[in-house]
Amino acid sequence: FYEDVRKDYASFILNSQMEQQLFVDSCDYKEIQHTAFLEFLDKVKNEESIRSVFILSHNAVWSDMEESLREHALIGNAASAWYDFLCQWAAEFRNLYFDHLVEIQSSGKQVYCVAGDGGQYSKTFYQIGESGIEYYVTGINNSVIEHSDEATIQKFNTEPDSVLRFIYDDSSNSFVGEFIPLDNL
Repeated sequence: FYEDVRKDYASFILNSQMEQQLFVDSCDYKEIQHTAFLEFLDKVKNEESIRSVFILSHNAVWSDMEESLREHALIGNAASAWYDFLCQWAAEFRNLYFDHLVEIQSSGKQVYCVAGDGGQYSKTFYQIGESGIEYYVTGINNSVIEHSDEATIQKFNTEPDSVLRFIYDDSSNSFVGEFIPLDNL
């Protein structure tokens, strides 16, 4: 995990692999990341020049954070929302950080939650939550291999493999996410 704070935007890259064997019982590591992330959230909340805040993770750990997100059957890796960020009960992302992110969003800054690991279901996902937070998932479809049967290909390979890029819009002083098919790069 690490952070990057610039003049008018900031990003925090979370280690969302908490259920991997190396981290599942690593309480000290989880506590260090938790503390660093809370300090980052306080920093961006209080820094007036920051207008955009990006939270990036491999897994969509926020995938059930808002009611409208729960309406989707699968957003990225379906188990990610239940990963514990601390060695304690109910230490999922939504329980520890959602209120902080809503507070930042409500202060006039735009919060973007961006995850990868989306290729096994839909390759792209975008939604604005009730809070105004923007949610993105991108991924390359690794579920359909070259020799898969046609039914599997039709179920999971309906979108082109794409990358997500953010473009700064000067007129609105905000970022706009854009999924670009790999074939167009």
